[in-house]
Amino acid sequence: AQRLMSWFLDQWHAQAKRWPLAEAVEAELLARLEQASHWWASQAHAYEVVDVEQSGVVVLPRSGLRLKGRLDRLDRLRVTPSDGSGGLRILDYKTGSPDSLKERRRQDYSDLQLLAYARMQPAGSVMALGYLSLGASQVSLVIVDTSEDLLDQADETLARVAAGEPVLPLAAMGRGKACVD
Repeated sequence: AQRLMSWFLDQWHAQAKRWPLAEAVEAELLARLEQASHWWASQAHAYEVVDVEQSGVVVLPRSGLRLKGRLDRLDRLRVTPSDGSGGLRILDYKTGSPDSLKERRRQDYSDLQLLAYARMQPAGSVMALGYLSLGASQVSLVIVDTSEDLLDQADETLARVAAGEPVLPLAAMGRGKACVD
């Protein structure tokens, strides 16, 4: 954690000259980086960082829509003699609280972003998706257990819109029978 924080500070000092921030904002950022350093260090025994800011494209098969994105972090489960999976974990950094992330997931289709990132990886390689809440006092991982059907439903709806057909409501992620939006 100390090595990571030292690296963050070196990077920050190099950038701070170009983009000066208000003292309170800088203090908040540094507190978040310190919390992140401890979290990442705690994960190093189980996961190795494969890539950060990885760009990718996925073409949805029905609508033909090209989705471009840049995932924040891609980890690989460290392979042990008893577990040969070595699957990938995609993390998206967020600054909101874990509770606000969970509530937002109930209200919108933010998981589509993670599903698109998963499709940008080799088939069957992604074992986990999640949001990493980077708070000033705590870092929390919100695991996303979602179905590929959500992205397929969105693709089908986009294909109907492109064909000029009426739009039917998508299945709801929360308590309702359909998405009100």
